[in-house]
Amino acid sequence: MKKLFKTSLILLSLLSVIFTSCRKEYEVPPISEVPVGKVLTIDDILAMPAKTTFDTISSVFGIVTADEQSGNLYKAIFIQDRATGKAIELKLNTSSAARIGDSVRVCLDSTIMYNPYYNLPQLTDSKGNGINPDGRLLIYPYNDPIEPKVVTIADIKSGDYIAALVKLDSVEFVEKNTTFCDPGETTNRHLVDATNPSSDENFVVRTSNYANFAYDYMPISKGSLVAIASIYKSTYQLTIRSKSEMEFAEWGAPVPPTPPTPMVGDGSRENPYKANDIITLGIENSDGNKYWVKDYIVGYVDGDYVYQFGSNTDVKTNIILSSNVNTSDATECIPIQLPSGAVREGLNLSTNPGNLHQEVLLYGTLEKYFQVPAVKNVSYAEINGNSFGSDPGGGGGGGHVIFSETFASGQGNFTIQNVNLPSQLSNVWKHTTYQGNSYMKASAYVSQCYAAESWLVSPAINLSAKGTATLKFEHAINKGSANGRLFVMVSTNYSGDVNAASWTELVLDGWPAGNNWTFMNSSADLAAFAGQKVYIAFKYTSEAVDGSCPTWEVKNFVVEE
Repeated sequence: MKKLFKTSLILLSLLSVIFTSCRKEYEVPPISEVPVGKVLTIDDILAMPAKTTFDTISSVFGIVTADEQSGNLYKAIFIQDRATGKAIELKLNTSSAARIGDSVRVCLDSTIMYNPYYNLPQLTDSKGNGINPDGRLLIYPYNDPIEPKVVTIADIKSGDYIAALVKLDSVEFVEKNTTFCDPGETTNRHLVDATNPSSDENFVVRTSNYANFAYDYMPISKGSLVAIASIYKSTYQLTIRSKSEMEFAEWGAPVPPTPPTPMVGDGSRENPYKANDIITLGIENSDGNKYWVKDYIVGYVDGDYVYQFGSNTDVKTNIILSSNVNTSDATECIPIQLPSGAVREGLNLSTNPGNLHQEVLLYGTLEKYFQVPAVKNVSYAEINGNSFGSDPGGGGGGGHVIFSETFASGQGNFTIQNVNLPSQLSNVWKHTTYQGNSYMKASAYVSQCYAAESWLVSPAINLSAKGTATLKFEHAINKGSANGRLFVMVSTNYSGDVNAASWTELVLDGWPAGNNWTFMNSSADLAAFAGQKVYIAFKYTSEAVDGSCPTWEVKNFVVEE
């Protein structure tokens, strides 16, 4: 009988090893080799001050309530105390073999830290990075999952269920006929209590674009779901574990595309784009060139990337425009980036709440911003009879601007290529502001002249539909002549390497004398390049000889018809 009993134990041990090893993705030392030390509960840890490390060897036990299987979590799991319901996230530096329902022991010492991440309780390493699970995370694969606690949105917002597994009944998504994620982006959707959908209890459901349901269409009826209650700063949110845990009667389906709205503007000052025009053009036509845009300010995008239709008290970096002054629909809006300086101070709704619902004329680049077609690098704006920034059209004079960059807040979309940068210099071209004047500055002088070659290259400027074009800019030169040192070049085949492209020197109508800091206007005819895509570059060269390294300052770059 003893022999039979011993044989059974051996067989059970072997089976345990076989089934357990199928779950492991890395070697885990035998549990007996890792000291337990002081046993802490999750409640004990949550009561500690932020950024507490464990000077005494300790252990905390919990049940896994969320793993990485659906792709909605990455290098992280959640564990929960079955008795108290308290929970915490484990931030890892590699994927874990732990699965929902497993019991785990987390081994704690001075290399592990309790480190709430914007109010979400976490265990990390002592530097705030992921924990190496090897030898720190010991798994007991019992497959005994915790049942979710049935709560309401208001219960979660009370703060009592952070990091815990919950179930919500009679809820519905605010967004209809769309997918959980926008293409390529982790996305926030919003849930509301279906029994009172007009209440302000809606909150975020955040889904990774790597989740296996990221591009499935969302439910359109009320229902229930199971998720991990979470928080980011003061925003409560949910992380769904699996689509199979969402019980809804009706689900959305793809809708036919809306026919494009006819264009109203053409991007000129005389006929600026409307918000609807930029939406119609789409991201694929957001070419980075500068255009005029005119429409109504209807709100801003907050720190959680949510469109807010009203004025605010803290966001100064953006506004949103719409052709519908009374809209509350984000799909009718375009975000506008406000770079630091006069434009931001004049347009933002925090300082200027009266700008809400006012019409604004502005000048900036068409680019993707908040993952939608938008306007960035705004260098000039007019609203309520006031103007801010540098007017590229000289107050309405001149031709239609094709592209411009004032360099008021940086180098814009221009790139710098150093063909010869001596070790004594950290740069040749750099953005500079002096006495309120901003420009791009090139110099190879640091206590003495050095031999250097550096290019400041524009983005692509599209002249394909143009019969003529002119380059205009302002520049100053001091500490040496431009002769044989400074060049304005144009290329039609540049692709990222100035040495691999063919360049033609442009003939300017005038150069500064080279002995003062006074800016002068210069221009060059681009008619020979009409019908093509061009790149324009400012080429700086110098020699290690006194007087052979001038300082060149450039601003208010404009290409116009």
